[in-house]
Amino acid sequence: MPLPPPDALPGLRLYRTHEAAHLRALIQGAMADLSRWLAWCSPSYDLADAHRFIADSHRHARQPLGPFELAITVDDVPVGSLGVHPVTLQPRVVSLGYWIGQEHAGRGLVTKAARQAAAWACRELQAQRVEIVAATHNLPSRHVAERLGARLQPDAARQVTEYGNVVPAVLYQLEPEDIRAWPELPAPDLSR
Repeated sequence: MPLPPPDALPGLRLYRTHEAAHLRALIQGAMADLSRWLAWCSPSYDLADAHRFIADSHRHARQPLGPFELAITVDDVPVGSLGVHPVTLQPRVVSLGYWIGQEHAGRGLVTKAARQAAAWACRELQAQRVEIVAATHNLPSRHVAERLGARLQPDAARQVTEYGNVVPAVLYQLEPEDIRAWPELPAPDLSR
């Protein structure tokens, strides 16, 4: 797949039902990194799991606050995933989680997709805060949060799992005031 122009935005949309095999292949290709952080990601992840994930993401997207599991796309082909998950309703807080296929890592696609998702969450979901939690030593995820301009919350220690073990994590936050200065960005496509 050719590289997108440096200033091009990736697409952000629901996975399509016919993309289950592609999603499975994308996950298999990123298995070494994904299985480190995501308990569901194992060599036994199969086509039925991918179909179930897509069906669940469509069902959840019908709910006003999700969670929303979105494909990060280049030329309308999925290259990674971004989740927008409700954390609390009052105040309305969402968290972002993301991963990208190895072939597309380091190109800024996740940062651009996360910027789109954060802007959409504040504008459409009326999120009063967008959070990103990353293991202290997960530098790629931390760099995405930092490139977004999210602020590290030093007094908000968190934990995540790595290979099934609990490890220290950090919390980054964005608020609507941070996002208002951004240019208008397209909303994710939630059509099925």
